[in-house]
Amino acid sequence: AGPLGAEVAAQRMGKVIKVVVEFAARWWKGAHCAMADPEVLTTTLAFDVSPLQGPPRHVLAIFFFGAKAVHWSWTKTPEERREEAVRCARLMFGEAADQAPCEVVASVEGDWPAVPFIRGGYMSYPVLSSITQTKSYSSSVPQSCLHFASTENASAWRGYMDGAIQSGERAAAEVAEALQTTT
Repeated sequence: AGPLGAEVAAQRMGKVIKVVVEFAARWWKGAHCAMADPEVLTTTLAFDVSPLQGPPRHVLAIFFFGAKAVHWSWTKTPEERREEAVRCARLMFGEAADQAPCEVVASVEGDWPAVPFIRGGYMSYPVLSSITQTKSYSSSVPQSCLHFASTENASAWRGYMDGAIQSGERAAAEVAEALQTTT
């Protein structure tokens, strides 16, 4: 159990598949992000993640979330997920995308529900009412001489690398301060 026992028990992992697809040309002209109603499409979010430097590349990150991520993780191949991701992205970006050629150059995916021991996605969320029961989202308060750092107890960007860095910097500053007051 320990000081984080109740909070760890109150967290659930999200379910996410992220398909990153490179195209021969940028067919989503004028848009950088598209979203869809989860009742209508299998994937509901697409971001332009094309590199800003170097030779021109045309890249989208397309996401399956929740029960749809679990279903597509367990019942479909990577190729089928890529095809569905591209189909949905073209619908999300609208009419201009329908008319433009769409040649896939390469793709890679993160299928978090399929990874052993992860139990879901790269981001956790609190169970209903757990914040009021545990009095916080996650412990970043030092316990005796223990200082905690993780993406789950970041003050910003929880569940992401940026949050882990922010939390690590906060915990390091706490340790430095604690060492100065004890010496």
